[in-house]
Amino acid sequence: MANLVNVLLVEYSQEHSDLIVREMCRGGYTVNSERVTSPSGLSDALLEKNWDLVISDYYMSGFNGYDALKVFKRSGVDCPFIIVSGTPLDESGLAVMAAGADEYLTKDNLDRLVSAINKELKQAEVRRQWNRAKEKLQHIAYHDLTTDLPNHALFRERIDYAIANAKREKRQAALLSLKINRFRMMNETLGDHLFDILLMQFGRRLRTALDQSITVACLRSNEFGVLMPLINSSEQVVQIVHSIITSLEPPFTIGEGLAVEIQATFGIALFPEHATAPDLLLKRARAAAGTARANRLPYNFYSGEQDESRHRRLSLLTDLRRAIIGNELFLVYQPKVTLGTLEITGVEALVRWRHPRLGVLTPEHFIPLAEETGLIMPLTLWVLNEALRQCRLWNEQSRQLTIAINLSPMNVQSSVFPEQIRGLLASSGVSASQIELEITESALMDNAKQSVEILTAIKQMGFRLTVDDFGTGYSSLAHLQRLPIDSIKIDKSFVMKLATEARDAVIVRSTVHLAHNLGLTVVAEGVENREALRMLVTMGCDLAQGYYISHPRLSHELPHGFCDWLTHEA
Repeated sequence: MANLVNVLLVEYSQEHSDLIVREMCRGGYTVNSERVTSPSGLSDALLEKNWDLVISDYYMSGFNGYDALKVFKRSGVDCPFIIVSGTPLDESGLAVMAAGADEYLTKDNLDRLVSAINKELKQAEVRRQWNRAKEKLQHIAYHDLTTDLPNHALFRERIDYAIANAKREKRQAALLSLKINRFRMMNETLGDHLFDILLMQFGRRLRTALDQSITVACLRSNEFGVLMPLINSSEQVVQIVHSIITSLEPPFTIGEGLAVEIQATFGIALFPEHATAPDLLLKRARAAAGTARANRLPYNFYSGEQDESRHRRLSLLTDLRRAIIGNELFLVYQPKVTLGTLEITGVEALVRWRHPRLGVLTPEHFIPLAEETGLIMPLTLWVLNEALRQCRLWNEQSRQLTIAINLSPMNVQSSVFPEQIRGLLASSGVSASQIELEITESALMDNAKQSVEILTAIKQMGFRLTVDDFGTGYSSLAHLQRLPIDSIKIDKSFVMKLATEARDAVIVRSTVHLAHNLGLTVVAEGVENREALRMLVTMGCDLAQGYYISHPRLSHELPHGFCDWLTHEA
């Protein structure tokens, strides 16, 4: 029944209606038809059923084809509208054609009916396909391809409408900038395909967590927007934020049983309190989100100081890109002594930035910014390359020192990192065993499987691996035994109060004992007084560093050999 058509006949005469149906059947159509004789009957029929074709007489009792066409147009039905009249085409007929009728035929010449219907149905199908394509293109233009959420363009239009409505109602509106934490690291870890699946699930969960009156949009790869068009108070916004946070708590399952947890940070700007223009409102929500991330807060309302802070960060980011390639970075080295002999056997390389305006900056001023923006990767490689260069110089001077270098959590989540450092090592002329790579305990606890794979690849090259800040990440030595590590560094928070806090002394002594049983070397950092140094020697700790031993120094300022000034102390 490929030629089945649903035909609505606007015809006063049943006889004429039957004539039209018979002619269509003769032309190969299977016809389902209904006849109406009034404007109200036509209007009701158009709403009740999907029609392929409407055929109308022109002159009827108290009703004509022009009136029928107006009712048809108001209904929004998209199908051919053909006039089959008892009179030839005249000025009235021309008027109805100009108003949108598709064809005008006469009842005494129905031979053209089937061919006209064929033509109009084909054109209608082409028109429908074009409209579907246009609707699809419009949807693509206004929606994110991965999440199918409204994109920036549609979100911007809805902000306009929300502001206009809030002005009219004399109410507030709220705009939220939502950013996924550890976005870049998850993308690199999962790969594009699995990460897109994660984003799709994330978008669906956001939509289901919020009322339909609230717009959720994907503005950029790592930014989502939430628009609350009318609110009563800031407390209402906080409630929405908490409902989103709660909805994100269950892990997202992607791939074959792979569970991923997502946490987000929110920046909030209110209309009209924080801005009255759409672009400024969005800008200030983003500034609030940046402040929330910098201070490790789940959400933050905009305040005026945040714009100034954001401008400083953007300026510093631009400067940091230049500094990595512009010889503005340099390394200082903090000695590590072997406690059995008090000999300097290694150093920790610490990066500094000689900023042209701000002077010498320490890592806490720029490392978090580098981690947020992805610059931590080239920065880490610069540090490693410079440390290898210095190590080669010391080797040429017959100074055999190991150099410890801090890694970022992002480094041990990057599948390309092992090959990058392999290339640097190959061109350095330095043995990998002279380089010690340190990664914090908390970073190892985050996505441990990926970390183990990356660290194993690095370990196989011959590098030494150390867990930094041990004691602060809630792991255990038994857990660390499964990692390809050589040593642990006890966090300075325990070492600094070693002589005054009995509890810290117990923790350090137990850690040294258990680590030695696992075949691990123990380094104590944060040695700042004589008593702590003596206790570490007594406990059998292997190495130590801290201000009591030496502050970080430039390479040419490092003492040689034994720390004579410590001999009488320990």
